[in-house]
Amino acid sequence: MAKVCGVIAEYDPFHNGHALHLKKAREAAGADFVVVLMSGYVTQRGRFSLFDPVDRAEMALDCGADIVFSVPFDISCRDAESYALGMVSLFHRMGCVDSLSFGSEYGDAEMLSKIADSLESPETQALLGQQILSGLSYPRAVEKVLGLMGLAEPGVISSPNVILAVSYMRALKRLSSPIRCFPVPREGDYHSPVLSPAHPSAASLRRAFLLGDLEGIRPCVPASVFERLQKARHEGSFMDQEKADLLLFGLLLKASPSDLREVRGAGEGIENRILREAGACLSMDQLTERTCTAHFTRARLSRLLMRFFLNKARFSPERDDFLYLRSFRSEASPLIRIISEKIPCYQSFASLEKSGTAAEECFAAKCWSLCAGRPSSLLYSRGVSRKGT
Repeated sequence: MAKVCGVIAEYDPFHNGHALHLKKAREAAGADFVVVLMSGYVTQRGRFSLFDPVDRAEMALDCGADIVFSVPFDISCRDAESYALGMVSLFHRMGCVDSLSFGSEYGDAEMLSKIADSLESPETQALLGQQILSGLSYPRAVEKVLGLMGLAEPGVISSPNVILAVSYMRALKRLSSPIRCFPVPREGDYHSPVLSPAHPSAASLRRAFLLGDLEGIRPCVPASVFERLQKARHEGSFMDQEKADLLLFGLLLKASPSDLREVRGAGEGIENRILREAGACLSMDQLTERTCTAHFTRARLSRLLMRFFLNKARFSPERDDFLYLRSFRSEASPLIRIISEKIPCYQSFASLEKSGTAAEECFAAKCWSLCAGRPSSLLYSRGVSRKGT
């Protein structure tokens, strides 16, 4: 049996840190193949991806991945705990993945596992509930409780990648999965706006790209990725957030409180706050800034608004999950057959649309194309990328 390592990613865009992680993941797990589950047109932070998932998948294939699938936005656009459970469940169901690797600022696998065990206990959950009722956000409540228990120093658990690392481990425990974990230490600031070739962040690269600073980006990404970014910039084939915001606000203008109240993640009257403030805003950034609270963080609000925009009030049942094959190496073809026997796997937009089970996913793709200045007809012509003979 081939050894298969799973990686969960967004690659928006792919950079030097991602390339290093793929290399170290393969080495640490002793993997013959690396399979990537990647967000599609909607990311975990509740925004459209800046770059086309077709391009992002090809970036990963150029730099060490063997197979890249994108997942439905119903899985990618979730809070950390639900996102991790959705992604890990897919790997678990594949039946051929024996390891999972992820980047984390805190690379001690044993301690991460202890933290995950603690967070799964009813006692810790009760303490968390008390802290949240006192007014703390969930991440701050977790940090405080773990600190009181002597499991994490201040600032350790608050990093997004550490939160995700723990969430992946919790998901594996809930599923009683035999998949082993291989955390790879990550250096640098995940949200830093400053470009750093040694420790790049996707946030800084997106910012520089939108500002047109391609030369600043060049040393932060592999050469093949830089060529794709140059092409995207030249052709204008990337998400225009202002256009997406206009589409969202157009829907908000005719929305009622009940429309928003039905969306998963709503509550505490947040729907009234959103509709009241929407009239004073021109962008999602402004709206989330004016409506955020300790319990409704900007990321949570972005996810809520995205689900409202794409008319997806509730999570799909597991039986409706699917994968979209984006790119692969020829030698990994046998794995694709194995995986497709366990989880529905589409290889073209036409087949996805014809299935009738992914109407909102198809709508998300068409909206992305529209906001990227590309006709939706191109979705039907871009096929799966393949390398090798």
